[in-house]
Amino acid sequence: MELLQLKYFCLVAKYENMTKAAKELHIVQPAISQSIRRLEKEMGGQLFDRKGKNLSLNKAGKYLYETLPDIINTLDSLKNEVNKIVEKEKQKIAILVEASSSVMPNLISSYKADHQGIKFSLLNQDSDQWDLCITAQISDEKTQEDEIVLLEEEILLASDDEKYRELTQINLKELENQELIGLRKGNIFRTMTDNYLDQLGIQPNYSHESDNPAMVREIIDALGGYAFYPEKTWGQIHNPKIKTFHICNGSFRRKIILKIKPEKPSQVLQELIEYMVKYYSEI
Repeated sequence: MELLQLKYFCLVAKYENMTKAAKELHIVQPAISQSIRRLEKEMGGQLFDRKGKNLSLNKAGKYLYETLPDIINTLDSLKNEVNKIVEKEKQKIAILVEASSSVMPNLISSYKADHQGIKFSLLNQDSDQWDLCITAQISDEKTQEDEIVLLEEEILLASDDEKYRELTQINLKELENQELIGLRKGNIFRTMTDNYLDQLGIQPNYSHESDNPAMVREIIDALGGYAFYPEKTWGQIHNPKIKTFHICNGSFRRKIILKIKPEKPSQVLQELIEYMVKYYSEI
């Protein structure tokens, strides 16, 4: 038994005429006739007395006609409430942030200003329950079909060493024994920098490490020292004693990548993707 069947029955019962009911519903009469016959079969007996083309509700039909409006209203209300819940679930967006985490607070804040119903969940690297993933890779690596390049940036070296103050670039070979500030092993950016140093034959020596990029930036600001520093996504260094330098040992750039799961994104998700692409293009 279907809700549509019951609604068809109510309209036929109202007019006691299938032609009028079909006309109001904008469907052909045989379709509504078949629907009534199926309903009568499911009910176990006829709901109308038939004399030629004339219909009249019998006792069972009258009882059903008097009872159905409340049931239909309840079912319609239930459907609406369930749809509201489903739509709210669609507006929860989980983002796995593996790179450019400092960009996310302002991005989300500006997006929510015009999309107040959207809820965000920012996930750590151990989760696979994400809708979108922001990650990074070396610039010369191939981008996959389910990935969007949000931006490309140079990796710089930040330092407060006075002897380099007048320079614009640094040869990392000169810093081989210097202590570094950076992220802990396992972080994508740390892996990227370690691999770059390994290609140069340099063994890194970290004196301060953190799981949190924001903490690394604060340590650089407070203590100085040496640290790899993404050109765009880590923002400005506030300590005037610290300067960023280009690295002259070969190209060291990364792409910030937006990964999208293979299934077609919902309209809510697609709108966010378009916004993120535009937002990153303006950094």
